[in-house]
Amino acid sequence: MADETLATPGALGGDPAAPSEAASLDTPSPQAGFPPQTEPVPPAGGGQIGFDNILDISVDVQILLGRIAMPVSKLVNLSKGEVIELNRRIGEPLDILANGNLIARGEIVILNEEEATVGISLVEVVPGRSERNPA
Repeated sequence: MADETLATPGALGGDPAAPSEAASLDTPSPQAGFPPQTEPVPPAGGGQIGFDNILDISVDVQILLGRIAMPVSKLVNLSKGEVIELNRRIGEPLDILANGNLIARGEIVILNEEEATVGISLVEVVPGRSERNPA
C-alpha cells in the first residue's frame, strides 16, 4: 500500500507559512462558486419578504400509519399478499408530519363512502418548537 501521509505546510521543505496544496483542496474559496457573504442579500426588486410570501411555500404533509424495523433479508423476500405488522393499534391516533416534523395527531375518518375517500380528524396539535422551549 502506498504511503498515505498528508502534505502539510513545511512537510516538503517549503515555507511553513505558505498554504499547502492539500489544504487548498479542503478549504472552499470564493472561486469555488460560493462567494463569501457578510450581509443579507435584499430580495429582487427591492421589496420586503413578508409573511404572505411564506404562506405560499409548499410543505410535504404525511400521515404516518405506523412503523416497523425489519432486516433487509426479510424486506427483499416480501411478496404480494403478505401482512406487515405495524407498531400501532386500531384506534390509536396517527402521526401527522410536515416536512418530517411531528405537528399533530389525528384519527382516520370516512369522507365519502361511495368514492371510498378518507381524511384525518385532528385530535391533538403538537406545540411548536418555541412553545416547547420558551427562551
